[in-house]
Parts: sequence; C-alpha cells; structure tokens
Amino acid sequence: MNTTIAIRKSVPKARKAVKDFLDLAHGKNFAHGMTEVDVTNVLRVLAERKRIGLDSHSLVAHTIWSYGRAVADHVALQGIPSGGEIVVFEDVDIATMVEKELPEGGTVPYPYILRGAQRKSFEEIVQDLNQAKAYSLADAQKAKATTRIDFLPRFLRLWIMRKALRNPLKYKAALGTVALTTLGMVMRNRRWWPVPIGPHAISIGTGATFKRNDASGEKDILCVSLRFDHDLMDGAPITRFGSSFVTYLESSDHLQISGDES
Repeated sequence: MNTTIAIRKSVPKARKAVKDFLDLAHGKNFAHGMTEVDVTNVLRVLAERKRIGLDSHSLVAHTIWSYGRAVADHVALQGIPSGGEIVVFEDVDIATMVEKELPEGGTVPYPYILRGAQRKSFEEIVQDLNQAKAYSLADAQKAKATTRIDFLPRFLRLWIMRKALRNPLKYKAALGTVALTTLGMVMRNRRWWPVPIGPHAISIGTGATFKRNDASGEKDILCVSLRFDHDLMDGAPITRFGSSFVTYLESSDHLQISGDES
C-alpha cells in the first residue's frame, strides 16, 4: 500500500467562507428540475457582437438579464422567510460567483451580487461583471460584511449569521434574493447540468452547451438546472417561472446590433 502524501496544505480562509455560506441551506427542503434551452440564435448574435469588436458578448450576462426579468414577472417566488411572514422585495438581486486567485496559488469562488438586475440593460450587466472580475480577492474580502467574524469558531460564526439573516433587509444585503451558478466555461460540448446549492429560495445553474441535430438543422443547446425551496413554493408556480425564464433565455431581440454599432 502506497502511503505517500502528495499534498498537504492548510484550508484557505476564503474556502471557509464558502463552506459557511453553503451551511446556511441546512434544514430546508429543496426540489430540483433540469431542462435544455435552445440558444442557437443567442450564440449567433453574441458571436457577431464579438466579431465587430463589441465588449458586450457574454452568455453569462444574457443569462442574468433573462433571470432578472423572469423573477420580476413572478416576484412572489423570491420571498425571504422572517418569523411567521414571507417578505418579498421588488428588486431582483442576483448572487453569483466570480473566480478569484488565492495568494498561495489556486482559485476560489467568491460571491458577487448584481443589484436590481431586472432594471439593467444587457450592457450594464456586462459592465457589472467586468467590475466584479477586476476586484482582487483582498478587495472583495474587505467589502464582505462577515469579515469581522472570520476569526470566530465555525459554530459561532454560523449562529451569528443565521441570527442576522432573520432580518430580511440584512439577508438581501448579504446574500441577494436569488442565486446563479454558471459553469459552462469549464466544460463544453457535453450534456451536463450543475446542481446549485445554497440557502436562496431560487437558484439556477447553467452548464455546458452541446450540439443537437434535428429536422431544422444543427442547434446549440444549453443545460439548465433549477433548485427551489419547497417550503416557500410549490411546483406549479415554479414551473410557470421556469417557462418565463426559458422564453427570455431563448430570445436574442435585446442583443440585436443597431446600425450605429455595426
């Protein structure tokens, strides 16, 4: 038996923060769904935007644009439980993860919240994402509200966080109202669906795109998964939301290139 240790290293502080966030979901009853979305026209227009030199050609930004508008159409689904009530905010604040480099090497996902996503144009969302990518890990940690409790034992950190997040305003400020995981850039041309985890009432995950041939020709298909808090909503309303999201996601109308741009 080979007992040689290949690697031994300490757990980065940023990794502990990710675990704290995921642990907030314990005790909730989640359900899941998966689907496939035809993004052929969307990818065609995004490729054309890139070809003519436009900065705004991000499938992630288009997904956020679609997500914000679909949630706004079914805003009651982004409720935050507070005692015996459910508080629903008007703005759709989408929490997503941006990969950051660690000083000791390697990377870690770090949360970034796009505020009021339902009101933002595609170009504004691209600018937000570029800003998030430009932040260093140190800058992101300085902006994180929980940094001042990082030194505490884990059980005490979680107790403080759970207590604070009973306040819907603090919940929204710290976590947003819904969540998005995008992993399509990691694996391409494969059928695979990331299953998001976390405490939000709604979380969406987008995976790889793959090619499919049918009677009308070759299609680009995006893998999409959905996780929702069954304590707060049932299958019918979340299905109606999912239908709206897919409709927005398949549309390329807002991406069309104007005469001035071309």
